[in-house]
Amino acid sequence: FTAAIKGDAGDTFALVSRGWAYHLLGKPAEAVKDFDAFLKLTPAGVRPPAGRPHRWEGLVARGLVFAEAGEFGKALADLDEAVKGWPTVAIAHVNRGYAHELK
Repeated sequence: FTAAIKGDAGDTFALVSRGWAYHLLGKPAEAVKDFDAFLKLTPAGVRPPAGRPHRWEGLVARGLVFAEAGEFGKALADLDEAVKGWPTVAIAHVNRGYAHELK
């Protein structure tokens, strides 16, 4: 994913994917940086091009990282936005419930 991002810093798929990889590797700070960059490139109210990740994907991912780091205010802000904007996306509800459980 890093090579793809070096070739195109606006590659939203590579950013959200590398963020997940960092999270799974136990590197939450790096994951949040990638999710932050992803969310800057996917503003609210803008539909992504076909085949590209939606904003909610970055919100639920970053929200999970924040929740697991004990940053519940930040986690719930992301997850609430995801649930409000995409109420049919189950993982947004699941991650928000998990954040409340951790809290």
